[in-house]
Amino acid sequence: MHYHPLLVSCLLLASIRSTAQKDVLSQKLTIQQDSVAVPYYPSSDESLPVYNGRFFYGYSSISQGIAFYGGNQWQSGAILYDGVWYHSIPIRYDEITDRVVARTPKSVTITLLPEHIQQFQIGEATFVRLLPDEHRVLREGFYRVVSEGSVTLLERYVSRLNEVINDIDIARNIETSTYFYALKDGRYYELKRPKTLLVLLKNKRKQIAQYLKEQKVKPRKNPEKAFTLMASFYNQSQP
Repeated sequence: MHYHPLLVSCLLLASIRSTAQKDVLSQKLTIQQDSVAVPYYPSSDESLPVYNGRFFYGYSSISQGIAFYGGNQWQSGAILYDGVWYHSIPIRYDEITDRVVARTPKSVTITLLPEHIQQFQIGEATFVRLLPDEHRVLREGFYRVVSEGSVTLLERYVSRLNEVINDIDIARNIETSTYFYALKDGRYYELKRPKTLLVLLKNKRKQIAQYLKEQKVKPRKNPEKAFTLMASFYNQSQP
């Protein structure tokens, strides 16, 4: 197994940090805005701490499906790494391994150390790294922030690489599942169907139902869009 040279000096610290984090059963969701108040360094220096991780060799012979959020192309992203923002880094979010893949200034492709990443931005999407909560609703990993406010809507992607043997060939297919979660009044909830979220937002239930009707969205047929519209409407209607 090969590692990027910069990883060696950080292995001990990463091990200690990872062990400590796994002992945490709950945390407050904090979405750190990218601003001048946060320390910032340009990403063109190969020796920066953010460029630590394993070499990434990619996926070959994929017959169907995409392993990365938003497609296989590199996207210019920003990473909040140990409390420091790094900008303009070519990154991809690997939904199979739940890891951030980056390309260094010398065009080395590596999988970054997830325990050091609090948050990252790719395209218009913001992802935060969360640990299991006290009620064991969440699993450790990255969650996309869909809507933030009185209720925070989170989306998690889980992709699986399946191999099917056809005669002498092996077909590799990627299947992706999407899961939704809500944070309200300090507690996380898994949203298996839109009705679950509607119950959480019961003080605006009638208004939300009317809004979905106006938008011509049927929750059973389009639950993902329904979740997004419901959370956004609720947050905008709160004082």
